Amino acid sequence: KNRKWDGKSPLDGKGTQSADTIPLCAGQDTLCMQYLARMQNGKECIGSPVYFFFQLNTARLTDTSQTLNLDELARVAKKYGLSVSVIGAADSMTGTASVNNVLSASRADYIAEELIKRGVSGDKITKTHQGGISDYAPNEANRHTKVMLHLK
Repeated sequence: KNRKWDGKSPLDGKGTQSADTIPLCAGQDTLCMQYLARMQNGKECIGSPVYFFFQLNTARLTDTSQTLNLDELARVAKKYGLSVSVIGAADSMTGTASVNNVLSASRADYIAEELIKRGVSGDKITKTHQGGISDYAPNEANRHTKVMLHLK
């Protein structure tokens, strides 16, 4: 037992604010309100996108531990009734344009199907694909599917 402590918090009576009383956009009203409006209109991703990486010329994940991200995305999307954008891609350094279009679509399909298996409604999922891209280095990073959560 601590004999010098009276059991009271040193913060009692200091006028601290709870998370509920702190203004959401304190000090940055205009920018914050614009961001919130874009999120409410479904034009802005909630948080950061989640990327799933694939083996060369397949719709197989490079590491099965990535399924943990699928579990969590599905849990959050279901809990809050969020919409999900799934965007497949392939790297442009391998394969032809037509092969990469099919491959990027199959990667998006795979991730969407996995989310549906985890209980996300297919009506809440929008799928697109980019074909072959060269946006990232190393080249393997272009073999991905990006998932974003939205309010609408």
